[in-house]
Amino acid sequence: MKILFTGMLLFLLNSVVAQANWQINLDILDHSLKKNNESLKLQLEIQSSDKSKADLYVAVQSPDSSLLFIQAPNLFSESVNFSTTPVAYATNISANQGVSGRVLTIPQLPANLPAGQYHLYAVITQAGADVFQQNLWQTPLAHDSFLYVNNANFLAIPQQLTGVINEQGQKVFDLTLQKGQKSFLPDTQTATYGINGHYLGPTLRVSRGDKLAFNISNQLDEPSTIHWHGAHIPAKMDGGPHQIIEQGSTWKPFFEIKQAAATLWYHPHLEGKTAEQVYKGLAGLIIIDDSVSDSLALPNRYGEDDIPMVVQDRRIADNGDMSSQLKNMTDVMGLRGKYMLVNGDITPTLESHAQVIRLRILNGSNARIYNFGFADNHEFYQIATDGGLLTRPVPLTRMHLAPGERAEILLDLRTDSGQYLLLQSFSAELSPLTLKNAMMRDALDMQTFDIMSIRVGQAGDNNLSIPATLTTIEQIPVENAVVNRPFVLQEGRMNNSMGDMGDMNNSMGGMGDMNNSMGGMGGMIGANNTETFANLSNMGMFRINDKVMDRERVDETIRLGDTEIWTISNEADMAHPFHIHDIQFLILDRNGQKPAPEEAGWKDTVLVFPDETVRVITRFEDFADPDVPYMYHCHILEHEDAGMMGQFVVIP
Repeated sequence: MKILFTGMLLFLLNSVVAQANWQINLDILDHSLKKNNESLKLQLEIQSSDKSKADLYVAVQSPDSSLLFIQAPNLFSESVNFSTTPVAYATNISANQGVSGRVLTIPQLPANLPAGQYHLYAVITQAGADVFQQNLWQTPLAHDSFLYVNNANFLAIPQQLTGVINEQGQKVFDLTLQKGQKSFLPDTQTATYGINGHYLGPTLRVSRGDKLAFNISNQLDEPSTIHWHGAHIPAKMDGGPHQIIEQGSTWKPFFEIKQAAATLWYHPHLEGKTAEQVYKGLAGLIIIDDSVSDSLALPNRYGEDDIPMVVQDRRIADNGDMSSQLKNMTDVMGLRGKYMLVNGDITPTLESHAQVIRLRILNGSNARIYNFGFADNHEFYQIATDGGLLTRPVPLTRMHLAPGERAEILLDLRTDSGQYLLLQSFSAELSPLTLKNAMMRDALDMQTFDIMSIRVGQAGDNNLSIPATLTTIEQIPVENAVVNRPFVLQEGRMNNSMGDMGDMNNSMGGMGDMNNSMGGMGGMIGANNTETFANLSNMGMFRINDKVMDRERVDETIRLGDTEIWTISNEADMAHPFHIHDIQFLILDRNGQKPAPEEAGWKDTVLVFPDETVRVITRFEDFADPDVPYMYHCHILEHEDAGMMGQFVVIP
């Protein structure tokens, strides 16, 4: 295991050492962005006023504060090793060995390090001393830093399928849910799920008006479903908990695309198993085109200037194990991991020409909310929300996306030839608003961390610029709404195990140490996630309108053709992304205030902050089925599996 060097900053502030006979300075010769397989050159200036012997320690500190000590067989050898335990770079050195002004070359950093800001430290200690015994230091700590991009993984582009047209004029897609193996970390293999492959699935490219048919074969060892997230389709084709694909069987849904150009996605929706199956890799994108999007001067060359990005975080052990098992109450708030994946690779690099490019970003994580931006605050332009294009590009330097949400952005790289851009999540800026209780946060929630880098090459040939306008959005008059339905998001165990509703513990105060004692909430964490989700559901830990999911209960009945306002209020201490199947909606207001320009488009998922009320408006059109319900739910998948979900039917 890596050693957490928690006292490093304290050491930096304290320059008191045992003796002042030695002096050391450390400088990185080239502070440009460092890349995988690129050598790092350090210049050491070491002086001594006596002939005493000493030890030299050199260490690299990664963005997660862990240390790698550098060791060499002899001074300034380019054959270096890295150690997670304290080890001297050189021992029993003396000033007459000619160490001053010499250049130390590190041929390359280990391949599995994350991208980010790295710190280099050097210190001279008494010979044989423990490096953590500061009173035995002969010098203050020397320090320099550099930015590192692990570009060993170039961004993978999922295969794009456009379907095969059958005799009925349908575009047919064959999808197989299968077990797989993938090497996320060097020299390891991780058990995964995939669709037509080992991890994730192909991008499905269709157009408005297309009639689609699917053959979805389940070759897993368990049942599953495939839900078309964001799609306006009949309830029996929706792929929710009621459309189960048993192992060894094939589901054959069919439907027509009746919505505008957008980026949607597909994923399992099996009750109590959604979180685990998505975590293992069952997910893929859907791109819908239409005459409006085709007429616009936007990047549209898939994988070249039109880039799909499935962003996920994963918890991967050193041996490659990628378990989604919930272990404590922080996990119950939503499973989060330290490795950032884009299209299935850890912090990859996108190679791009210097031109305007389009990024279609899906937050495909189980629970983590991202606050996207570039390390240098490079401006970008949001052009689409979940359900389609905005009226005009919105310039931004930050963009938050909750699980299930999508956004399309334009990035103007025309003047960035030869540069590296680092896409990050500035989560520390957002998490105090999304997670009021500090015990709900994980280590990355209060940090800025890296997602992906972009290496910009020579000028491209798409000759595009940022357009002034995009499309028009038909507003739905508020007076057309025939009903205003309230939905209250709640968390905290209900009294008497779902009996007397009584007083809800929404504040989470009194829960004590969430990771250990669980503050009297013991009994929640089961031997496996199935038990845990059953316990949480029975306790009513995550609820909508004081209810947990019941497949036999229809919660809302809506008449076909009606316009409705849904008022979603969050009484919980954390933000919840609220997703509605079948429809796209417009946000009317947040706590009475109009939505920001980047949220003024069609949505199917909206992040509702603690103590916030969001009103959305929509029309229920085209499809009615009194027997088969659609879902609405929190899209933190652990909450969904624990019962934070309801059902509605649309009747004629």
